[in-house]
Amino acid sequence: MASLLITQCLQNDFLAPLGRLDPLPNPLHVGWSESLRLLGEDPSRGPMATLLRACLEDGELSMIHVRDWHDLSDPDQKAEIELFGAHCVQGTTGSEFVVGLHDALTHHPRSYLVDSTSLNDTLEGNLSGLVERLSGPETRIGVVGVWTDVKIHYLLYELKTRFQRHSLAVCSALVASRQRRRHFEALEHFKGVLRVQVIDSVSEFLEWLGAPSPAREQLSHPEPPAPEVDCPDLEPGHPYRHLIKLLFRDCRKVELAPLGGGFSGARVYRTSSQDALGYRQAPFVVKLDRRDKIATERVRFEQVENILGSNAPQVREVVDLGEVSGLKYTYATMGVRPVSTLKSWLEGLPAGAEHDARAAAVLDEVLENVLGRLYGHRTSERFRFFEYYSFLPRYAASTLERARNVYGEELSGPLCIGGQQVPDPTPFYRAAQLGLLIDPERESTSSWIHGDLNYANILLDENSNYWIIDFFHTAYGHAVQDLAKLENDLKFILTPLATPHDLERAVAVEASLARGGGLIEGREGLLLAVLRRWVNRLLEGSEPLSYEIALLRYAAHTLSFDESSLLQKKRALASIGFLSHKLASQQGISAQ
Repeated sequence: MASLLITQCLQNDFLAPLGRLDPLPNPLHVGWSESLRLLGEDPSRGPMATLLRACLEDGELSMIHVRDWHDLSDPDQKAEIELFGAHCVQGTTGSEFVVGLHDALTHHPRSYLVDSTSLNDTLEGNLSGLVERLSGPETRIGVVGVWTDVKIHYLLYELKTRFQRHSLAVCSALVASRQRRRHFEALEHFKGVLRVQVIDSVSEFLEWLGAPSPAREQLSHPEPPAPEVDCPDLEPGHPYRHLIKLLFRDCRKVELAPLGGGFSGARVYRTSSQDALGYRQAPFVVKLDRRDKIATERVRFEQVENILGSNAPQVREVVDLGEVSGLKYTYATMGVRPVSTLKSWLEGLPAGAEHDARAAAVLDEVLENVLGRLYGHRTSERFRFFEYYSFLPRYAASTLERARNVYGEELSGPLCIGGQQVPDPTPFYRAAQLGLLIDPERESTSSWIHGDLNYANILLDENSNYWIIDFFHTAYGHAVQDLAKLENDLKFILTPLATPHDLERAVAVEASLARGGGLIEGREGLLLAVLRRWVNRLLEGSEPLSYEIALLRYAAHTLSFDESSLLQKKRALASIGFLSHKLASQQGISAQ
């Protein structure tokens, strides 16, 4: 039996486009940002319209459109009207479907309209009969619309339990609530309890339904002739060039300056574009990557967008092309002045006490005024830290193999790195390989975290404006995880080691840090001091062991980095030796 799409309340009172500062037309409306997310800047060609057009082109897929439809004179509807206020009253503008969607929702032989007068739409006989007639137990049924936490939730529950429909999915990009927190909590409930598939990409959702996918259609089309793309690292015919032209299809020319990416296949650019009349547009940041990764990043970003405010981007458009996708961001306060990553800025900063102090001040400003917003709401949670930081048996052998490659010989007894004795990490990782690490639950501080923070994910300009990019790993997690990653990259990527003497000094630093000793002088010491001060602030007296486990995890990962030199990797190996020995001693693991 063909797939079925059910839409919920795509009506003006719930979803009508608004100006950013416009007041809500009623208490039920999802608000400016959520309406924009579902409808796009032009509702006739935005995400929801794209879905509906593709479904109409499918020769078999049926659609049921549920709309709230109230009669103020009906005593049976009095309770809901008193609870939510007058909304979607028959014959009013608020009850109408959103402009740009109306024809697709009403004028089609496979579109069925259901008028609902209560929160539970399945109490309407019309909907129950249509579900029974148009679907079977394993028919794929997709649900989109509003509200995620109420109308969508109730409908999915009824489809699952009363109608025994087991192949259900929602598209996270096409459902919304009045509060994003409740929206995301509902999505987690769908996945964890109702076993409903949550699909983040509109084109992937269409493919799941069996409808024509714009991502596939655009892939079969030739690359558009306009705009002219100036991007030296994208050769002609590269699929990313096609994506850029689709993202800037209303432009005459677009120039792209790399901001990051490369190792994972993702590319990040800052753009300078001219519209069709030759006017210069505001700069954008564009990220290009696999479709599934871009969809995940969009969802993760949406969870913290309101927390970061102007230091986070606003998603302007997502375009899918086959298995790759492009994400177009705009940033408040980002003008035409040069923008660089914090990594490149630090690497280009001259030596000297004044510049070193400036570097530390900038890092502290980023933590205080930008990332501190993520860490501002903290709770105490229980963690199994070895499990949380992926000290799993299947990874231990490969870590030791990389350590041997960096050391240049077998690991046996104390190692000699930089002319100094360093404990052998083998006993600790052998215990990890055998599943012998004791990993009780420990309470520590939890908050929103970026999840993969490095100095290339922080942007800045000469006016001390800062922005954050790359939200693929953003989640609620261990509050100091980002700081451990920043410390790791500072020591093993940003701090150059040119000579054996540099390595000797660096190994001495690692030994001192593992013992809890004081920090060092110079730029590295000042930056480490900022990070460690924030660690103490976020841990709020919690056991510092958790931070050492995080440092060990990232140091071990560094052994596989392409961007770290051999001397920097040897420094990382020294850190692994000191930290693993300390943790092994606490576990009662023999050094032999």
